[in-house]
Amino acid sequence: MTLSCFHCDTDTTVDLTFEPTFFVCPNCQSVYGKDSDAEWRVKHKLKGEITQELPLQLGQKGTIYGVTYTITGILVKSSYSYYHWVEYVLVDDAANFRYLSESQGHWIWMQKIPESDQVNFEIYTAECNGETFDLYDNSTPKLLMAHGYFDYDIQKKYSLREYINPPHLLSKEEYNNYEVHFKGEHISRRNIKKAFNCSVMPPKIGVGIVQPPVFSFQKAIIVFASVGILMLFTLFFRNLGRNEAQVVSIDLPMDKAQGSTLNTPSFTLEGMAASLKIDVSTNVDNSWASLEVALINEITQDEVYANKDVEYYHGYEGGENWTEGSTSESFTICGVGPGKYHLALTPSKESDMSNGDKMYVTAQWEVPTLRNFLMTLLFMGIALVGGYYLNLMFLEKPRWQDSDYSPYEE
Repeated sequence: MTLSCFHCDTDTTVDLTFEPTFFVCPNCQSVYGKDSDAEWRVKHKLKGEITQELPLQLGQKGTIYGVTYTITGILVKSSYSYYHWVEYVLVDDAANFRYLSESQGHWIWMQKIPESDQVNFEIYTAECNGETFDLYDNSTPKLLMAHGYFDYDIQKKYSLREYINPPHLLSKEEYNNYEVHFKGEHISRRNIKKAFNCSVMPPKIGVGIVQPPVFSFQKAIIVFASVGILMLFTLFFRNLGRNEAQVVSIDLPMDKAQGSTLNTPSFTLEGMAASLKIDVSTNVDNSWASLEVALINEITQDEVYANKDVEYYHGYEGGENWTEGSTSESFTICGVGPGKYHLALTPSKESDMSNGDKMYVTAQWEVPTLRNFLMTLLFMGIALVGGYYLNLMFLEKPRWQDSDYSPYEE
């Protein structure tokens, strides 16, 4: 369709699939409407100004979500005298209308809500198809500028109530005797740029009113809970019927073994990784003994080293008996996986040790504990709490800072 402006003789050509009732000249801002004879008549001129360069142009075509649309109209509106946004009217070949709203570099893809959808508006909340929205803004928009063709009276004054549940938006336009409801969702700059092959895009400023969070607390809870349940079931079923097993029991003659290394018989561990508990005892008396242990994987030749001192002292002093230490000690090598192993034992003792002719060593492969599981839960909990507060401080509070209905006002 082509219409020539009566005032400035500018021709405006746009591919239309609907019958327009209003037109605004992109050059001089003359507003036209059709009279009772379906003839175009000049009504008035818009006097608003905007210095921002619009990234999308009248008549431009773009493909969004697989459907090709034509921009048939552009509206620039404002609220509170300082906040303005741009609305683009898009129409496909089947005369289906969609709307793009851009403010401070943030984009929202919108459409009218079908009458079949269940919508319920309250003062501070709204519901649509089971989704709850919170009131963000209540204003009376003012039309600053417009370009193109429209199927409704763009001059009518209305009140606008916007409810949000990021990344979704629900809006209600209230006119004198009727209402129009819209539902929208955040759409990325990348998608807009790709759809319309834009060379210039407005810079992003601040946080958009329905900008999706980087960290979704609800989704993270679901994922972490699923991981936790899976880990718990895996731990249970892989260790069903498993008991602690003693894999080494040996007496080391201290006099003969002093300073030398003795290898235990090989043993095989099967199942999930668990701790290997080693108990050491000797009849030391006012002296000490020590044991160095090497756990050797006979397949990979990996070695894990540990050592333990056994000390026991006692005496009588100041009218009282005293003791220090013990004749037995234990230590643990954590996370020992399945495989074939043996222990290399190197005992030593105090040079003038009169007692302690033998050292008794046992090794027991324990049933896996819930320690790793609980530690994983702890780390996931810390991640959840940290993500929640980062999302709160850097997204949610900035999002609501310009709203009179912020839930974060102190």
